[in-house]
Amino acid sequence: MKKHFLFVAIVIISAFVQSSCRSGGENPGRIFMPDMTYSNAYDAYSSTKFQYQSDTDAMSAILPIENTIPRGYLPCDEEIRKDEAKLMAYLFKNYFENPMLNHNLNDTEERARAASMLKNPIVKSDEVLAEGKAKYDIYCAVCHGKKGQGDGSLLVLADGTDGAYTAVPPAYETRLPGMKDGEIFYSISYGKNMMGGYYAQVSVEDRWKILHYIKDMAGIGSTSELAVEEAPVEEVVE
Repeated sequence: MKKHFLFVAIVIISAFVQSSCRSGGENPGRIFMPDMTYSNAYDAYSSTKFQYQSDTDAMSAILPIENTIPRGYLPCDEEIRKDEAKLMAYLFKNYFENPMLNHNLNDTEERARAASMLKNPIVKSDEVLAEGKAKYDIYCAVCHGKKGQGDGSLLVLADGTDGAYTAVPPAYETRLPGMKDGEIFYSISYGKNMMGGYYAQVSVEDRWKILHYIKDMAGIGSTSELAVEEAPVEEVVE
């Protein structure tokens, strides 16, 4: 009788152990610490159990508070922090509304304001140009072309026929001369005519690096590279 009972107990325990260790699909088997296994992570835009607003349901992904910037968004470079035009380059979104979200904005006035207020905070270098090219090839070349001639793959197919878009952007070498950096940055950020904005896809620093790269393609030097007029040298009277 004892042997029979012991045998039954061993069979039951073995079956329990085997079933608890079995996993598959979303079933991890026997869970020792369920609060660690099932975290409180949420799917994008799903409802959360925390009600940030008493009168509406709260989403897991919410917009940042107006007129704020993320931690680390503003560099610690004192030269940038003390130069209002360079500082504005990083605080751009807090002072220039997206015209796609506010159709009452005067686009011409906003571009002129950006031209007068913003200065490229990134110093041009070979490394910066390489990084600008990398981002340009990803986001811009499909329309503007590898050389900035407005012959990207979305406009001109490999066989020379017209692509999906027929609004050909002007070549950089004819479009960019005379434009200030702030106006170009505004166009990269919020778009112009048929071109959409890239404020959500490309970081502030990468937009300024792209600006360096396209000006370099157009043969335009940065303001910091312009030759400073040399002071007249006084003749030495012997």
